[in-house]
Amino acid sequence: MADSKFRRALNYSFLQEMDEIPPQYELERKYVFSQDFEEKMKKLIKSVNKKYVYAFGLVLPRYAIGILMIVIAGSVVLMLRSRNILDRSTARLVFSVAELLVLLMFGVSLKSAGSKMTTSIQTGFSDTDEETPATELEFDIPVSPVNYSKSNEYRTTTLHTVEYKDAVGRIIYYERIPINGGVLTKIDTPDNINSCKVHQWEAIWFEKNGQTHLVWADSLYRYILKGDCETGTLIKMAESLYK
Repeated sequence: MADSKFRRALNYSFLQEMDEIPPQYELERKYVFSQDFEEKMKKLIKSVNKKYVYAFGLVLPRYAIGILMIVIAGSVVLMLRSRNILDRSTARLVFSVAELLVLLMFGVSLKSAGSKMTTSIQTGFSDTDEETPATELEFDIPVSPVNYSKSNEYRTTTLHTVEYKDAVGRIIYYERIPINGGVLTKIDTPDNINSCKVHQWEAIWFEKNGQTHLVWADSLYRYILKGDCETGTLIKMAESLYK
């Protein structure tokens, strides 16, 4: 790679890093959650806490502690029964009382132990394997070029993509990812890249696999536009986001 191209790439990388720094007003902003949200979170935390016992730095399922205590109680009752300290009816009574105490203390019983428990707190709060579509979210999208129309759109909390298609089937692809909350995939650029601007933001464009790619980032998101079209078409689409 020539020195000038390396400097442009390095400068673009540096500007991206600088754009990731939140503005001062974002750092100083005080966020207040609604009362309804606070109540829901309290109920969620309370429901999770009911399922686990926190002791000695460990997080143990309540049903496991309950079963362990019942096993210990049963062992003690059997030992006393073997030594003829307790008769059969008294042993049954003692064991029933022990199970009742465990049920009252831990909210579990042998019949339902573990049937509705999550594996751990982490799995109880973990996301699903696939990103949940967020069709209710509203975001601005680039204005489609002449002879193109939106053919597909996909939105989640961390990804927003749009496809534009013309009459002959050519596609322009748009992608928007939050810088701080999304998964930024690596962009494999060729040696020959060109710098430009989208609104006030630094951008690069390059040709790869017969398609023109335009990449830029503002203070919140990283954007990609690519398609079998001229660079000016992509820049015009990108500029339409800031009008």
